[in-house]
Amino acid sequence: MVARLLTTAQSKQAMGLKVAAVGPNYRDRRQNNPPPFIKRVNLRIQKQPCTHEEAVVEVDYLISSGCLIPMQTLDVVGGMREELFIDYVDIEWGLRAKHMGYASYGDCKALMWHDLGEHPIRFLGKQYPNHSALRHYYHFRNAIWMYRQPWIPIGWKLADAWRLLLKYGFYSFFAKPRLKHWRMMTKGIRHGLLGYTGRLG
Repeated sequence: MVARLLTTAQSKQAMGLKVAAVGPNYRDRRQNNPPPFIKRVNLRIQKQPCTHEEAVVEVDYLISSGCLIPMQTLDVVGGMREELFIDYVDIEWGLRAKHMGYASYGDCKALMWHDLGEHPIRFLGKQYPNHSALRHYYHFRNAIWMYRQPWIPIGWKLADAWRLLLKYGFYSFFAKPRLKHWRMMTKGIRHGLLGYTGRLG
């Protein structure tokens, strides 16, 4: 996986492209998930398909797990924001790098086994990622925090906010214990609006 990512990064750099990061096509053994490559298209955030095994897909961001980042990119873009602690850290960094002219790429052939979150929720024949109530707090808090940053494109804010609203409704009903998840998501929204960061005390 690492050798493949390195080859892809070097190939893109040889083409004169500014590489933010290159990430693998991770698979979760508990669900038949599609390639995890995300890009905003108009006002929708869409998964980008692997059209063939050798495909390399340009994305808005990559999950930090298994991600290869050139050192010279870190020198320019900077590191990930520790104060966000756990959620939206990689999203914020990927969008920041893109804002500075760097592109991220998902490599369809570089494979990684990676369990994302807790046991998935089954709904209407599909499986959806699930997290603890505490993780949902950070997810919602940091999403709202990021929407308040002036350099984030308005189209991205609107597209992601719609997705966040759907998650709020879905996890309020289907993540157990429901009341705890609802409270933590709501608290996260409130703290995001207030600009809180860091670990929840």
